[in-house]
Amino acid sequence: MKIIFDTSAFIPENKPEREREAIIALTKRLPDLDITIYVSREILKEYRSKLKLFPGRFPYLFKNVILKAYRYKTCKSLPFHNHKLKIHRIEPKINLDMKKIEKRCGKRKYHTEDEKFLKLFIYLGQRGDIYLITLSEDLACMAREAIRLYELKGQLYKIEDLIN
Repeated sequence: MKIIFDTSAFIPENKPEREREAIIALTKRLPDLDITIYVSREILKEYRSKLKLFPGRFPYLFKNVILKAYRYKTCKSLPFHNHKLKIHRIEPKINLDMKKIEKRCGKRKYHTEDEKFLKLFIYLGQRGDIYLITLSEDLACMAREAIRLYELKGQLYKIEDLIN
């Protein structure tokens, strides 16, 4: 399974109780799931800067793989030590017209930090199945519009959907 995780999906801080519990449950299970997390250099930077906010042993597991993925300039899947989980770095080559997507989302607030996740989602969604996991309603709206606009094979999920 190919997944893009918005950092909001890993940070339980300042979230309602149900979402916080789902995040903690997900990060406990994640290392043993047979999935590949797709990232770009920009996403790796964000993960790295927010690593200390991730719950449990997850920062420790993620730290070494992030450092390795940072060093590689080409597409490469890197396994987490003794786990099924993998991380795959890829740089999306796409010119994204955010105004077009933003306009379709109405009054939603556009955050520039969401653009890197949306770019990767569109890039990979044009090539095959990809799942975007986020708790940000604004990013979710833009992803739904991108699916319609670009006829993507990608899908959008909330954390609770993955746990249940």
